[in-house]
Amino acid sequence: MEYLGTEKPVNNITPQVSVCITTYQHSNYIRQCIESVLNQEATFPFEIIIGEDESTDGTREICKELAKAHPGKIRLFLRSRDNVRFINGNPTGRHNFLETLKAARGQYIAFCDGDDYWTNPEKLQKQYNYMESYPDMSLSLHNAVEVDENGNRRFVFPNIKSQSIVKPKTIIEKGGGYCATNSVLFRRSILNDMPQWFVDAHVGDYSLYLLAIWHGEIGALPDIMSCYRSGHANSWSDLRNRAKTIHQYLASLKSMLFAFNKYSEQKYEKSIHIRIALEEIYSAVKIIMSGKLHYLKTLSITDKQYIWPAIKKIISRKLGL
Repeated sequence: MEYLGTEKPVNNITPQVSVCITTYQHSNYIRQCIESVLNQEATFPFEIIIGEDESTDGTREICKELAKAHPGKIRLFLRSRDNVRFINGNPTGRHNFLETLKAARGQYIAFCDGDDYWTNPEKLQKQYNYMESYPDMSLSLHNAVEVDENGNRRFVFPNIKSQSIVKPKTIIEKGGGYCATNSVLFRRSILNDMPQWFVDAHVGDYSLYLLAIWHGEIGALPDIMSCYRSGHANSWSDLRNRAKTIHQYLASLKSMLFAFNKYSEQKYEKSIHIRIALEEIYSAVKIIMSGKLHYLKTLSITDKQYIWPAIKKIISRKLGL
């Protein structure tokens, strides 16, 4: 249901960019998130599409307040928990994510999860100009700062040094955590034919990057223009680090990557297997650190030949090579 109907001023514009915000139980962060998008200075019209997943902590009320105050910018969709998609027995925000994407009308789509925020009022304009200059580019990204739940700075990632094109193998082998989801801007046209593996994916960022790789180049800007918040109780990073969900996450990831391998005609097969090996190593370490060793029985090494290349990559990252 679109809050306040479909006759608001924002419904009557033709946006060049749609900014998608998905949120659930983000009452401590959602206002900062939305206001950081409202503060964007752009020469083109853009819309803000908020998918609110029936929070019980006051998030929904804050979204309603801001939607009422900014009818020329915000389209708020009020979801029901009855429609939540479960993957491996765990509730996810996948339904909200996909439905919010479907509502986007812009030529380009950007993201900002409800617990994240943008820090540069020229972010959209810079990425828009960049992609307009490179018609073969399907997605662009930029540097972001990871912060803890209190906003304390941790580090910058992916630490892009200069404007550049990111190799597909880099995206595939480093996974969804390669860059912040709130740093991407992509062409809506890559969603014209959503493959089933994309629809069924456990989370949105990695599957989106894989789809973008198949449709064009990935561009990167060195500007630091957003903050990604990690580690709070309702974040995906917190969920996937819990022992009881690690093996389920790994199974879902493998399924998606095997499907993408077939979809991409085995073009990136080596990188896909290296990513799987990396995830298997990380999963084993996390389970051991959790002390719940019985979950190790659920893990299996898919391709032993890729374990050593994966270990070498881990060592190289730790040494900064």
